[in-house]
Amino acid sequence: MKRHLIIILILIATAICATAKKGAQFSDFASQNGTTYTYVSPSMLATMGEYNIQTRTINISTKELSSIETISGLSTIAEDLIKRVKQIINKEKLETLATRRPRSGATVSIFGKTAKGGKQLEKLIMVEQTHVNIKVTYLTGRISFTFNNLDF
Repeated sequence: MKRHLIIILILIATAICATAKKGAQFSDFASQNGTTYTYVSPSMLATMGEYNIQTRTINISTKELSSIETISGLSTIAEDLIKRVKQIINKEKLETLATRRPRSGATVSIFGKTAKGGKQLEKLIMVEQTHVNIKVTYLTGRISFTFNNLDF
């Protein structure tokens, strides 16, 4: 009986882990030196209720998000990370929503896919890159956002 219980618990844990990482696009970068990786699953978002995420550039409500994924690291991973972002952009047919390339400072690019009805996005990727580091944020769900600073 104990043996069956242990097997059932292992199967449940495996299923939960597989489901949690199902939508993750950047998890394989998490083990590289100098990276910080976060994935928030649909289940976790459902328990959080409404919450606002604010960056220097945009303000996003989590009310109807399906997942949040962020990865940041040193410029050593930038090339591989940008390749992955381009794959997602092509696969999901995302369009460029905004880009800022100042002479100095962080380059910020925002890509998205409009949901049916055109008033929200269903996918959004924001890439912030300097000569030292890179940060990618990937959101899925019904995404409503506003710009905090149009001179981002």
